Amino acid sequence: MGHSRSLTSARSMLSLTVVLLLPGSCAILESQTADPAAAAPAAVVAPAAPSAAATSVPTLEMALLITDHIHRPVDDVPVEKLRLKTANGTQITPLSMRREGEDPLSLVILIDASRDSFHDLSKLGDEFAGLVGSQLLPTDRITMYAADCTMTRSMNNAVPDAAALRKGVSDAMSFPTLHGGKEHSACGKTFPLWDDVAVAVAGLSHAPGRRVILLISSGENGGGKYDWLTVEQYAFDQGVAIFGLRDKRQSDADDFSRNALTTTHGTPGSSVSLAPPAALRSANNLELLCANDGGLTLTSAPEFRRDGIAGILFLIRNRFILTIPKDAYPLGTTHGVKVTQTGISPYFMTATGALEPMVK
Repeated sequence: MGHSRSLTSARSMLSLTVVLLLPGSCAILESQTADPAAAAPAAVVAPAAPSAAATSVPTLEMALLITDHIHRPVDDVPVEKLRLKTANGTQITPLSMRREGEDPLSLVILIDASRDSFHDLSKLGDEFAGLVGSQLLPTDRITMYAADCTMTRSMNNAVPDAAALRKGVSDAMSFPTLHGGKEHSACGKTFPLWDDVAVAVAGLSHAPGRRVILLISSGENGGGKYDWLTVEQYAFDQGVAIFGLRDKRQSDADDFSRNALTTTHGTPGSSVSLAPPAALRSANNLELLCANDGGLTLTSAPEFRRDGIAGILFLIRNRFILTIPKDAYPLGTTHGVKVTQTGISPYFMTATGALEPMVK
């Protein structure tokens, strides 16, 4: 059983289409050895019955996340006020819009174990198990990976089940070569985060349902073949939205930027001044990837991590599904869609790539 992250790609940097072939890209705890992206033929999905607004044209569906400034879903954006523009400048007029609701999810859980400094990632089993039946529904399918010195898969396309999720986390976190034979995280400095996300995207590239990756990670990449922008483009083209959950302890340390401060007290009673003023925090690359691919990134203290996961799943269920004309979205030529609202909008909006309508 190989543990290599070897990735081969037919993607030219000048090409508008990203294609990743990932043979033998991760260790698998199950009996399967064939890579899902290499082995599975392209899925042929029959279009759902067209809506009244789209009876005469072939259509696609696009998942759109709209939140306010504190990450709450909103419901006061009518479809006629939305404006969509692809990366090549094509304007798209949505035909209809509805809540995602209980649409089946093909959900990948990717646990970055390269910086498990507090040794508490093993508690994720109980945290996921507690969401079965409320946020994880019987029609969903779960695939789970953990990664450090090697990447391992402990669940594949499984029905959400509390016992199975606990076992999936336990098996992944105890895999013999996860940490290169050591007991705890060992490969953080060389950890190829974006390559491993690409493996997860490839596994979803032919999956039914709404395709989502939940990435539990600090967002630190230590090496690998791909950068975050390449992986973001690939995920968008495969209709895979990526949501990140960062440990607040790590994010506070990683995002701290030291500034040379000079304190001036002045005369008694005057206010203390600091120079230069503290700089605004730069966006983490994980935040940029998610925000440009139909998702977002939250941070959570360990005692509230289950709530953070539940919050992300709640946002996913409350996305909007846009129906768009198929001829306005040429497949293989679009690496992004900018979504805006006419007038002044206080909302955050991000979409992922369009796919064939889901079979109901």
